[in-house]
Amino acid sequence: MDANYENRFRTQAINRLDRLDAGLARIYTYVKRNENDKALHFMDNELRDLYMGLEDIIKANRDTMGSQIGTI
Repeated sequence: MDANYENRFRTQAINRLDRLDAGLARIYTYVKRNENDKALHFMDNELRDLYMGLEDIIKANRDTMGSQIGTI
């Protein structure tokens, strides 16, 4: 396997994980402020998109990287 390909995948996965982490922090802030309606709306929309983006990257690279990465 090409080292550049692995580095690209790693960079993309880390970026998506960072975005997901920021989204989770946003939900935490909403809940902490007792803005539960905003938290639920964010979870149903933006957070779902963030998760799906991470999942798409993993699925797209699973065939190429074989057993080196797992599934979500």
